[in-house]
Order: sequence, then structure tokens, then C-alpha cells
Amino acid sequence: GKITEEEMRGVPHHNLDVLDPKENYSVALFQKQARAAIEEITARGKLPILCGGTGLYLKACLYDYEFEQDSRELDLSPFEAMDNDALVAYLNEKDPESLKSIHPNNRKRLIRACAIASTGTTKSESIESQKKEMIYDVLLLGLTCERKVLHERINLRVRKMQQKGLKCEMERLLNQ
Repeated sequence: GKITEEEMRGVPHHNLDVLDPKENYSVALFQKQARAAIEEITARGKLPILCGGTGLYLKACLYDYEFEQDSRELDLSPFEAMDNDALVAYLNEKDPESLKSIHPNNRKRLIRACAIASTGTTKSESIESQKKEMIYDVLLLGLTCERKVLHERINLRVRKMQQKGLKCEMERLLNQ
């Protein structure tokens, strides 16, 4: 679903194809790359436009979020061997506040929160210490539509991606 050269219509786009698919990515790395792009664009007297993305990634870029531990540098191995009940118990002891926002079946988030807690500073302490203030002068725009229309558009987009070779691309990436 990545934008094509034709769709770009000559408008410069940033932070596309910056990693090999085998490399790990994190919200902390996204934040660093996005903020660097914003600084570079504004230094040229141009207006950066962020388009799409999840709420977490956009907030990490635009607000004063700080990541003391890049998730790519955390030692997850002690927690990957634990089942979800053990992860919940560990987190309940070390960082019960974070546990309130993590579903017991969301293994990835449980493991990450446990790994952060094991460093001595919990995820909830890190979040609480931040002011949650915008660091840029921003205009936020959001689009909405009826859920039925949204699902129709998503289905159409997936069909187009399939026609353009989504299955072959996924198989190639998995084989790597």
C-alpha cells in the first residue's frame, strides 16, 4: 500500500524505504527520523505535512514524548519464555499502572512493558513524567466517514494491492 512515484506527483516524500525488511523498527526510531525530516524541511522554509500513521506514532513525533529505552535495545529474552499469566503477574508487581492499559492477551505489549520495568524505570513512570505538550505549531486534521463506506474503501484497497502482487511480495519477504 505504499505510495507510488505516480501518486507522489512530484511532491517530495520522506522516510520511505529507510530500512531493510529484516531490520527491527520502533516508535522511538520513527520519532527520531520524523523529527529530523521536519527540521530539515522547515530549515528550507517549507511546510512539512504528516499523513497517516497510528495515533501513537503521530503523538510520539508531535508531542514531547521521550523514550528512555529504545525497544530495539531492550532485553526481551527473559520475558519471551514466560506465558501471559506470568507476564501479567510480573507487571502487576512492578508496574500495575501500565497493566491497566494492556490487554492480558497482548503479548507483545506485555513483554515490552516487563522489559522496561526490569530496567528500573517503569513505562507508566516514563509516561507520567512527560508534559504531553505539542513541540511544534501544528494543525491537526482528521477525516471521518460512515463505517460501511470505510470498510468498502479498505476492501477495495486490499483488492488492488492483491492485483499488484501483494501475495508474491509477502511470500518473498517471509522467505527472506
